[in-house]
Amino acid sequence: LSLRALGCVGLGLQLVLRFLAPSPVVAVRRAKDAEPPKPAPPAAMADDAPPSAPTWEEIEVVLSAAGGAGEPADICALYRALFSARQAAPSKGAAVELLVRALQLRRSTSEAPLFSSVLFRHECCYLLGQIGADCEDEPCRLAAYNALHSVL
Repeated sequence: LSLRALGCVGLGLQLVLRFLAPSPVVAVRRAKDAEPPKPAPPAAMADDAPPSAPTWEEIEVVLSAAGGAGEPADICALYRALFSARQAAPSKGAAVELLVRALQLRRSTSEAPLFSSVLFRHECCYLLGQIGADCEDEPCRLAAYNALHSVL
């Protein structure tokens, strides 16, 4: 039998090496050499802990284009703020207003949206739809649905 045939039958590597070795000592030596080395445990990193959820004030600053600086914050802070907005908002109306403002922000040099990422706009619309569907307050629900309609 060939080595390939023994592998196809499902025999382990140690058994195959023992079968092919001229002596048991050689078979053990080959089996030990054939074992893959065990990987070292990963070193603990200082920033392994997930970042804490941002406060509502931090979310407002990030989603308002870094406090009026005209340029969006880094991508991690932007999405962390977006995904935390619903839970951190003092009211559903405040969350809707902030998401609508984020969708309507424009660059100062052109009419292009400040947050032009299709994924970002999709997530804003998704949150607006969720908030609108869950909202008991009719004006809040209407504002969320009007914002969705304006994006289309």
